[in-house]
Amino acid sequence: MWWSTLTMKKTCTQFLTLALGFVCALLFVGCGTLDSGSDRSSSGPLGGGGPVLGIDVSDNVGEVDWGRVVAAGYAYAFVKATDGVHYSRVGYFLENWPKMKAAGILRGAYHFYESGDGPEAQADYFASVLERAGGLEKGDLPPVLDFERATSGANVLKFLQRLEDKTGRTPIIYVNESFANSYLSDPAFASYPLWIAEYGVTSPKVPRTWSAAGKTWTFWQNSESGTVPGVPGSGETDLDQFNGSESDLKRFIRQH
Repeated sequence: MWWSTLTMKKTCTQFLTLALGFVCALLFVGCGTLDSGSDRSSSGPLGGGGPVLGIDVSDNVGEVDWGRVVAAGYAYAFVKATDGVHYSRVGYFLENWPKMKAAGILRGAYHFYESGDGPEAQADYFASVLERAGGLEKGDLPPVLDFERATSGANVLKFLQRLEDKTGRTPIIYVNESFANSYLSDPAFASYPLWIAEYGVTSPKVPRTWSAAGKTWTFWQNSESGTVPGVPGSGETDLDQFNGSESDLKRFIRQH
C-alpha cells in the first residue's frame, strides 16, 4: 500500500465524480431516445429508423386483430371493400372498417376493378359501400383502385374521375410496372398517387407515365408472403411501405 491517506481520499472523490457523470450521461442519452411528442413510427416501425410500414388484406385472410398489428409497428392498412359491381363478401370490409379506427391504425379501402363491368358503375358501387361503412373520414387514406384486369386506359380514367367526384378524394392506383406500361399511358394518370407492386427488389421500378412526369411511387407492395402479428396465417400477408415518414404520410392524406 503505497498511497497516502490524502491521496486515497482525493482519488476516491475523483472516481465518484467521474462515475456520477457517466451515469448522468447514460440517463441523458436514454431519455433522448424517447418520443417527445412525435409519432412513434415517424421513422419506421417501433421507431427503428426504417420505412413506414403497412399491410393490405382481403376477406381471405380471416379475422384480424388490429390492436396487435398496431403494436407490431404497422402504421396503416388497406382492406378490400368491393369487386366489380357486385361483391358477396362486402361484410368483411364493413366489419373491419370501424375496428381499424378503434385500434388507431390509419385505414384505407380498395376496389378490385373488373374489366367486364362499367367503370362508372363500379365507382358508384365502391362509393356506396364506403358510405355504408360510415364514409371516408378526415384522417383516412384515399380510396384505391386495384387495377389487374386488362381494359382501356380511358375506362380506368372514367372510374377514377367518377370516384373522385363521389368521394372528394384523389384515388390511388395500385398496379405493377408492366401492366401500367401496357394500359396506363395517358399522361393524366400521373396526377394520381402510385401504389406499385414489385417483389424481390431493393427498389421498385416506376412506370413510364409517372417517371416521364417526374413522379415516383407513393406506396410500394414489396411482398405478398409476410407474417404479421394479429393476421392469421404465416407467410401470407401483403406487406407495404410508404415513401416517406409518418408525418409525410399524414400530410399526404390531408392533400389527397
